[in-house]
Amino acid sequence: MLRRVVERLAMEIHECEDGDDVVKAYAEQSPDLVLMDIHMPRMDGLTATRQIRSFHPAARVLIVRLMKTKSFDPPHKKPGPADMS
Repeated sequence: MLRRVVERLAMEIHECEDGDDVVKAYAEQSPDLVLMDIHMPRMDGLTATRQIRSFHPAARVLIVRLMKTKSFDPPHKKPGPADMS
C-alpha cells in the first residue's frame, strides 16, 4: 500500500531487503527521501539511519513501522454436541 502512494509522488523508487543494503544504496544513490522500516533483518532501521546520518547528516529519513495485522473476525460459535437437535 505504501509503495502505491509513493509511486504517485516519486519519480523513482528503490527497495532494499535489509538495513545493510539501505546504507549501501544511500551511499551510491543519495536519494531525496528514505522511508525506513524500523524492523529489518541483519540491521534494523534505527541503526541504518544512524549510519547514514553519520556520513550524510542532512539525510531525510522517515522511520516507518510497518505492522502486519489480522483483519477482525468476529468470534464464531463452533457447533458441538449441545447444538445438535
